[in-house]
Amino acid sequence: MERGEVHKMLGVPEWTSPLLPIDRWVTGSYRTIAYFDEDSDIILYVNCSLPER
Repeated sequence: MERGEVHKMLGVPEWTSPLLPIDRWVTGSYRTIAYFDEDSDIILYVNCSLPER
């Protein structure tokens, strides 16, 4: 899945890295971070976590 497709599914990211192809969304109490390939913009992996306490 390409970055544009992810944005269509999850909406505008809450944060985007200025240096690397990484976007973050916050949904309820969960954070979802997507890491994309620099050349093809395809997802490399996704990390889901709870906010720090």
